[in-house]
Amino acid sequence: MLPTYKRLIIYSFAAFFALLGPAAGAKEAISIAATAGFGGILKGQYWAPIAVELTNKTDRDIQGILTLEHVDFSVVRLSQCDAKVNLPSHSKKLYHIYSRFNEYEQSVRISLRITGGATIDRKIQLRRPCSAADTLVVCVRNREGGLSFLNGASVTASQPQPTPFTIRKSTIQVGSIKPWMLPNRPAAYFGADLVVLSDLDPGAIDPDTLKALAMWTASGGTLVIPAGINPQNLRHEFFSDLLPVEVEGIVDLPTLHCLSALGKLQFNLGPVSVVKARLKPRVGTALAAESGIPIVAHRMYGAGRVIYIAFDPFAPPYRYWDGQTNFWKSIIELSRPESAIASPMQAPFSYFQGNNYQSKSWFAGSVFSLVVPRPAIQAPSSGFVGLFLLSYILLLSPASYLILRSLKRLELAWITTPATVLAFTIGAYALGHTMKGSALRLNQLTVIEGSDEARYARVVSTASVFSPARRSYEIGSSDPYALAESIVLSQREPALPGLVNGECIFPNVPMAMWSTKMFEFASGADLGGVVHSNLLLTPSRLKGTIENNTRHTLTNCLLFYGNQHKTLSNIAPGDRVTVDMPVVLNKSAPNFAGNPMPSLDTQLKTHLAYAAMSSGRPVLIAGLSGFRPLIYVKNAKPKTESAIRCLFYLGFQAESTFQLSPHQVRTTVEACYLANPERRGTGVGEINRPFGVSINPNGSCVVAFNLDLPTGTTLTSLTLVSKLEARGDKLAAKDIKLSVLNRQTGNWEALSPLGSTVVLDLKKYLSSNNKVWMKLENAGAFTHSVRLAVRAECK
Repeated sequence: MLPTYKRLIIYSFAAFFALLGPAAGAKEAISIAATAGFGGILKGQYWAPIAVELTNKTDRDIQGILTLEHVDFSVVRLSQCDAKVNLPSHSKKLYHIYSRFNEYEQSVRISLRITGGATIDRKIQLRRPCSAADTLVVCVRNREGGLSFLNGASVTASQPQPTPFTIRKSTIQVGSIKPWMLPNRPAAYFGADLVVLSDLDPGAIDPDTLKALAMWTASGGTLVIPAGINPQNLRHEFFSDLLPVEVEGIVDLPTLHCLSALGKLQFNLGPVSVVKARLKPRVGTALAAESGIPIVAHRMYGAGRVIYIAFDPFAPPYRYWDGQTNFWKSIIELSRPESAIASPMQAPFSYFQGNNYQSKSWFAGSVFSLVVPRPAIQAPSSGFVGLFLLSYILLLSPASYLILRSLKRLELAWITTPATVLAFTIGAYALGHTMKGSALRLNQLTVIEGSDEARYARVVSTASVFSPARRSYEIGSSDPYALAESIVLSQREPALPGLVNGECIFPNVPMAMWSTKMFEFASGADLGGVVHSNLLLTPSRLKGTIENNTRHTLTNCLLFYGNQHKTLSNIAPGDRVTVDMPVVLNKSAPNFAGNPMPSLDTQLKTHLAYAAMSSGRPVLIAGLSGFRPLIYVKNAKPKTESAIRCLFYLGFQAESTFQLSPHQVRTTVEACYLANPERRGTGVGEINRPFGVSINPNGSCVVAFNLDLPTGTTLTSLTLVSKLEARGDKLAAKDIKLSVLNRQTGNWEALSPLGSTVVLDLKKYLSSNNKVWMKLENAGAFTHSVRLAVRAECK
């Protein structure tokens, strides 16, 4: 008989291999197939999805965590959201994990960490992610091909390159994804500039996925909806809410000459079949029409845009047209987000991570800055800390010695010294509790950004969590469409990984004593209906009605147009209010703050008021009844201060012929060198009107005039007025060179000397999204101040 210790060793090995056997078997019977981004294409620095298909061939259910490891850039912890796995036996299931990616990484490792078992790894190679400056076009299509002919083509970027002052070209990168692989979180599409629904059958797609696409569009995305192989799909409820037209049927036309303007080549093919539709009143605008039928139309949807094409561009005869590349370039140049709310999750991570100049401009223009400077997390001044330490040193040594010496009891120093240290320690701790606070605090803001005639809206929730003690928390959101990111403004602090399991959480957030961490949750909202506006703009007044057809009551309503605002009554579901307000420019913007430290709600309302005034459109700001704060701390009960506000961009009509008012001409500084533009706006780069700048010798400045045209109107003339304010002699006028960007050639063209009025050629200088660029250069030896303004007439 074997000794006891030998039998124990044998039994231990037997137990070990008994446990190892099922784990090894599970490892062999579970397979991972993964696709990064959109057919392997993704945009560096932005959020992107990874579709992971898990197959379980074992007889037991599998639970675990599906995670991602950046193999090439493991030193830099990029933001990511892992997925919780619950995979039944003998099943196949699709999961999505989400992450930002570096522009230069070549591979990532997908890991399934099975609860109580093995870890299964799969390394996948990445096609090099496209640059953050590239234009990513995603084609949703069951078949291969599609828009691959656009790969490598270039379009004019939304902004000129800062230095030198030349037009920056953006390279088009085309990705593709099959409809059944689409992610159901709107933030997963943040890296895409344009999503084309080629042959999507909405009846065969998860409704949450369709909602996520609509929410992404409302967040600033551009969604292109062609007729596809089955035009009857356009009658689906999903498309009906998004489209700028109302579908009526199918019609045959001999040809489509109207496409020549967009494709820059004649379209002489035909006959063709197109979808017959009519524009939605006060919503849709036709870009091309044939025989009164809108062939290409677009609309604003929240902060984004929906573009409708009345035919299948991937089918004959359209795919044989030589102008299709230019046609799609024209469509792509319309895809410019118009959100008034800055969001770190929708920006490349280099804009807010690390101590660089970009983080300052991003932080100042976002609602994120509002949740940070609260009383409970204000640090004591350096002078106060110095005085406290000086008192400690003086009392511990000289003062204690002199007192004990005068009493002739120096031996008591063994008692007074530790007593002094203990007293100051308790005092410092009590002082910290007084100044920093002794309670866990959660401050959060939620902005719901939408537009009239749009059921879905963008939701951005930002929060700061202040911890009075050293411990870990679970922070999350119960919103099923949310993705989250821990915002770090220092390169020393790694981004915390999130976890998606229906809701989105950070399961383990370690916090030091009296520390603060910040988070953002990006999501969307289904309002259950639309806000309907019927507004008419006259030269002196804005009047009409606003009707609430959502499921929520709109409370504390404020209507903004330019610097003017009007207080409206609460609007219950189904109710309508009448609007009649003057159109004038106030000398100052409204300030709702009544004390040095107003509430979060007051600060948010003021911030959104500035954003509304710079939008160039009527904007309704209101509270939303029944909409609860999204962010929670699960394993603690914090003191919470929250604010929720919604912002709706409203369409309007104008009289037959009118001139754009100053607040419909938004001026943005896009590049500066040795120049100081006047800034009085709210957003980054926003300035007052007319545009004023002081230019030093050899300095230069690029400014863009953004024209906000009402729905259904056309720009008829654009006039530039310039004025030299300092050193107004002829010599000084020659020192300043004024140029305008020719959109057709991409070159800067010199204009008449300052002080003259110039009528601009709309075909040459106006972009497809109603934008014109000017450049000022000072070649003299003195500093000069210049003012520019544009007068735009429409019909």
